[in-house]
Amino acid sequence: MATGYLGLLVLNQGGANVVPQWNELKRLDLQTHRCHIQLLQEHTNALLRPGDDLGWLSLIPPRCSVCEENGHHEGLAIRCRSTTVKEIEMLDFVCHADGRYREKKKDHFPRTPLLCAKIHFQDKLKREPLVVLNLHFNHNTAKKRTGLAAGHKEVLSIISAWCSRYQVDVIAGDFNRALMSISPVLKEPPYSVVTHLVHYAKWDVPPDEPVPDVNHDCLGIFFTEGFDCPYKPAEPKHYVEVNGAHYPVLLYLGWKSRRGKEAHERRKTRRWERWLAAQERRDAGDHDVPQREPVEASPTTMSSLLVSSEAADFVSPTAASSTTNPTLVIPQVRFASYDSFATCRPRVEAMCKAFYHSANEQQPSSVLHEQFSSSGHQPK
Repeated sequence: MATGYLGLLVLNQGGANVVPQWNELKRLDLQTHRCHIQLLQEHTNALLRPGDDLGWLSLIPPRCSVCEENGHHEGLAIRCRSTTVKEIEMLDFVCHADGRYREKKKDHFPRTPLLCAKIHFQDKLKREPLVVLNLHFNHNTAKKRTGLAAGHKEVLSIISAWCSRYQVDVIAGDFNRALMSISPVLKEPPYSVVTHLVHYAKWDVPPDEPVPDVNHDCLGIFFTEGFDCPYKPAEPKHYVEVNGAHYPVLLYLGWKSRRGKEAHERRKTRRWERWLAAQERRDAGDHDVPQREPVEASPTTMSSLLVSSEAADFVSPTAASSTTNPTLVIPQVRFASYDSFATCRPRVEAMCKAFYHSANEQQPSSVLHEQFSSSGHQPK
């Protein structure tokens, strides 16, 4: 059995807006919420920038011809992090025609899209596939407007059939005004599907009424009867409500870690002890090799400029305090091995030669003669 939480986000974005700032806020909702699976309604790729899909797997079913003709380019979508999910398998999709109603001397034909998919997780997580049903109940169909009562029943029949056929674990989406009434109706014949509303967004909840029947938004998450999984409701952070978007619903699924509290404390203690031991070794190493102060030396001979276990920072003769006697600062540099110094030796020799010749050009011959005489060497 896998351990750890799995973040599930349900969000109706309301499509793209005319105001670019609002679209940017909707884009940030897709990028910043801490979740692994996103079940989206009224989603469009126009909200994303090039490169935003890197690290994500997306399942966007094709839009039906009726929705395209009416200018509705947004629809259902499922996005998953590629580090957690390796494949999103679409099991079924339908854009259901709910019926016809007349308003302002004009006929309207609402539709309710439903998407069923199986999410396969990475092998290292050792999780069983999760079957989700994402839908967006049309707001007129959800409240059984005149002419749409039959369509309301047909949508419930599709949900019941898919739950039996595909063994659906989670039903989530935008249910509009049918959020509180759909679960009792599905339990009755002919549907006979037991679902439990585990999380939904609340509006202005009074303190004396923890679970009101009227103060709620349209988004919700249901568990079917056969899906037994611990869950933890959460509130999305840094969310800014914009035109056309509903308040998101965030739910964490999964089991707590198998390690008990005592084992967790022991692991923390061992990490702390290892850190202290490493710090003591570093301190002991600093005392064993005392640091020496930088040495000022004059460029007398080539052999005096080269050191077997140290490298030099060379100072330009023109930058020295005295042009007649430029200095060479040689700090102590420790090499990890002889090979590391052997790799740097040609570069050190070239720098020494360049510094030595530049110093000889600026020093008078009498000064060079005295330096070579004091060191026991004869100038060439």
